[in-house]
Amino acid sequence: MIRRNTWIALGLFVVALGGTIWWTRTGGGSEPQQTPTPTLEPVWSFSPEEIVAIRVDSNEDGASMQARRDAAAGWILVDPAAPYADSGRIERAASTLASLRPASTLTASDLSAFGLDSPLFHVSIDLKDGSTQVLQIGRQAPTGTYTYAKLPFDDTVLFLQTFSVEDVTGLVDPLPIATATATAVPTPESTETPAEATVTP
Repeated sequence: MIRRNTWIALGLFVVALGGTIWWTRTGGGSEPQQTPTPTLEPVWSFSPEEIVAIRVDSNEDGASMQARRDAAAGWILVDPAAPYADSGRIERAASTLASLRPASTLTASDLSAFGLDSPLFHVSIDLKDGSTQVLQIGRQAPTGTYTYAKLPFDDTVLFLQTFSVEDVTGLVDPLPIATATATAVPTPESTETPAEATVTP
């Protein structure tokens, strides 16, 4: 005959086993683990300060803009030439280009669906080290949130934020030309003897 203590021990074992199974299936009451979405790499790796020139060409209407960074004057417009450049707009475009990171990518065999078989815009970026980076920009996604782009000789379609792309493509229309602001220059005091003055011997 089974002893009472044995029955108690057996009952406790069953309870413990059931609890273990419940804990395993429910994860101990914690939230289920989710697989994080991988962060996509930036399009390229350089800082805005490394950009010495930007050129944007529109294949829609033939408009273009080229700006060059000058150590003394800041950004200057080279094509079309203009006496005063809106350095703020150009610098914002440079910062955008340096930090481009796609929201998503895909490899496409038919680039015409993205407007990239004949890109709408061609962006060239000259860097301090003498290299040039190129970005080809196609049409917007149906939602308008993203704009399709790609690098030359690469069929990977980049989904870029439209507002970021427009910081760059918007440089061709309107052109980043600033209005000159007149600055008062103080007239230096004359040290010459006035013509009306007489010299006392």
